[in-house]
Amino acid sequence: MTKVGQNEYIDCSPYNTLRVNGGTDLGLLWRQPMPFCAPQPNTALHAYSGGSQLQRYWYAIQTKTRLEKTVETLLVRKGYETFLPLYKVRRQWSDRIKEQECALFPGYLFSRLVDGQRWLPILTTPYVREIVGIAGRPVPVPDHEIEAVHTIVASGLPACPWPFLKVGQKVRIVHGPLADMEGLLVMIKKQHRLVISVEMLQRSVAVHIDMAWVRPAT
Repeated sequence: MTKVGQNEYIDCSPYNTLRVNGGTDLGLLWRQPMPFCAPQPNTALHAYSGGSQLQRYWYAIQTKTRLEKTVETLLVRKGYETFLPLYKVRRQWSDRIKEQECALFPGYLFSRLVDGQRWLPILTTPYVREIVGIAGRPVPVPDHEIEAVHTIVASGLPACPWPFLKVGQKVRIVHGPLADMEGLLVMIKKQHRLVISVEMLQRSVAVHIDMAWVRPAT
């Protein structure tokens, strides 16, 4: 358990949950509206209808802080596919330590939309601030960044929010649950972590790694 602030600790045990339409806990908060089935990791960025592939993109949705779960629930009720990665934090109360689930990217969640889909139903959802973009126009989050976050959360390895990084030694993971992932290598309290970033949000995530898994990226 790592202290990250006054009365706030990060639980470094496996912690994230996967819930599909309120179903079984499996690794992260990922809900897929009917009639689609819950996506598997290797097909998570594609959907099919009538035998033809629909082009869909992930977008970051900014919400009021600490209301990410509420917005996720409201969007699912409207029929949207959402991805809300979570981690667990232990906070010290006067008489006990309480464990809470928090957003890995505070104030944000992701939704996958068909190209050309209307934005208004999302923007009129309570507690939604905006769909992240440039000059007022929503811009998709690259698939490989969403896949990296999904892989980290599904791995069960300890992870937590991290200051956005753009410099450092870039490495490639060649073994373990994060195999084939690339990111920045950092050292924190004599422990190695891999940092991956979502450029659109200017946010990063750090995950504990074994140095035996690491090779320099080419």
